[in-house]
Amino acid sequence: MIASLAGRRIDAADADPMRFPETREGLVAKRIAATLTERGATTLVCAAACGADLLALEAAQREGIPARIVLPFDAAEFRRSSVVDRGEGWGAAFDRLIDEARARDGVLILGLDAHDPHVYEKTNEAILDEALALAGNDPAGVVALAVWDGAISGRADYTANFTDAARARGIAVQSIPILR
Repeated sequence: MIASLAGRRIDAADADPMRFPETREGLVAKRIAATLTERGATTLVCAAACGADLLALEAAQREGIPARIVLPFDAAEFRRSSVVDRGEGWGAAFDRLIDEARARDGVLILGLDAHDPHVYEKTNEAILDEALALAGNDPAGVVALAVWDGAISGRADYTANFTDAARARGIAVQSIPILR
């Protein structure tokens, strides 16, 4: 089973409402690891933002599950905008995981414009398309794991976009809760 994944980043200190407080990090990491094992994941496909993505990549690494990291634009810009803005501790994990993935040709850089207002929706679609390609274009061989507690109305919600795009491709969606 190819596991594709998207989810919440760790909240900023002033986040309102809270969607992924850092106090939930350990619990969510355990939930992600258990889900990868339960689903029999043979490969993980996701980005590498702080929060759900990096926790999933670390879980996959511990379990010996190969990962394919999909980034919208170059790694240095992604690190700045989606990783270390929540703390440099995330940067060390990002650097290690990216270096290891690069060593086995496991990083896909999409080359998108960082200022494109739809850059993360396009990245979600590329994650799903990569997972489908690895599964021989068989949606039954892919699961979309969404690390979240549901959409927050009135805001752009990239995890909701991921689940919608997965369903449109015939891919089963499983949520991994953060707050409950």
